[in-house]
Amino acid sequence: MTQFEKNPARFKLKEALLADAKAQEGPWRIAAENWGLMGRVMVIKHVPWDEQDECISDALLPCLLRCAQKFDPARGFQFTTYVMRGLFSALARWGQNRARDAGRFRQWGEGESEDGTTSAHPGPIAPEENDSEQEAAYRM
Repeated sequence: MTQFEKNPARFKLKEALLADAKAQEGPWRIAAENWGLMGRVMVIKHVPWDEQDECISDALLPCLLRCAQKFDPARGFQFTTYVMRGLFSALARWGQNRARDAGRFRQWGEGESEDGTTSAHPGPIAPEENDSEQEAAYRM
């Protein structure tokens, strides 16, 4: 079972793209036949499971489609050789943009207190007067 079959929404998208693309010729068919390269790139680069949908839609799928449109078989190399470099660089750009945006759009409470000072961990929360022993232990 591939990772695309584990997630039904992603699997439906793949089936819709493949059904439409196989009816056509040219770049869409090439992209549909090489759909699995996106999953392989994410496995090689260890993209977390919960971020894979965003990675596909924001970086890898547009790159795959652009490479399929720009590919010229007369140059003498295979499509996979051409597209893998593009997928790896698209994934690198996506990671850089996510890191930049994580610092730019940080929410209050993510390492920053009300007075504006930053701290990695606020420390244990003091138990309240009416807490049971179990709740007090949980708060520490």
